[in-house]
Amino acid sequence: MRFLRLLLVFAMMPVFAMAQAGAGQGGGAGAAAGERAPARAGIQSTTNLMGLLEMSVAGFADGSDIPIRYSQAVHPTGTPSSPAITWTNVPAGTASFVLYLHNPDASVNKTTEDQPHWLVWNIPGTATGLPETEPKGAQLPNGAYQDSAAGPYYWAPGSQAQVPKRHFVFELYALDATLDIQPGTDGFATRTSVLKAMDGHVLGKAVYVGLFHRPKPKKGNRVGIFGQSGLFEVVAVNPLKLTADLKAMDGQGHATRTVPWTSINFQPAASH
Repeated sequence: MRFLRLLLVFAMMPVFAMAQAGAGQGGGAGAAAGERAPARAGIQSTTNLMGLLEMSVAGFADGSDIPIRYSQAVHPTGTPSSPAITWTNVPAGTASFVLYLHNPDASVNKTTEDQPHWLVWNIPGTATGLPETEPKGAQLPNGAYQDSAAGPYYWAPGSQAQVPKRHFVFELYALDATLDIQPGTDGFATRTSVLKAMDGHVLGKAVYVGLFHRPKPKKGNRVGIFGQSGLFEVVAVNPLKLTADLKAMDGQGHATRTVPWTSINFQPAASH
């Protein structure tokens, strides 16, 4: 009997040793259960130290559809407006802000780069937002600079109707400095320069996401044709060819015309 007890003790010794080793390392089952691993030396979270910078984009909730009026599909003018943007919980010591809108679903020239749709930097640190419909041009009325892949202006979302909704990410950064960066002739190069210059100056960050693709035309829609005046009614839709037959609504009885979906602009009230 004594021999059996000794045999059992020796058999259990490796199990006790493994349990003690796991507890001493602070990992294993404890980490899998949701315990936070120790932070690496020298790494600090800006948001944990300074509090969360908050941003709101007018016209849609975070994670929802971007309205037509803020897109390339807008009608009747065909000129999209930039949305009004506001922010709160600004970190102490903020000298300037950077607003960065990009489409991470895109891949440019088989690289990891995506599409910069709007980059605004050196927004005054006293600002609490940007108004709707910022004008085109390298410098805004508040002194900030702007650029995009298409030029110095808000390059609105324009993803086509036949693709899934794309993600358009608004990122706001609070910086402890202004950036000595001038607008260039290449929006991609400007983005690289601005993001690099931001390193080491970020006090806070906020993110807001919108979804967009162009509406699919439906029979009975009242639409416009890009670059043309007048209103047209959709009388037929061909989803295989991605075209629609339109009839002018001027009462003159003009014949219908067939246009690709990409040429159609929608009224702001059109559904997504």
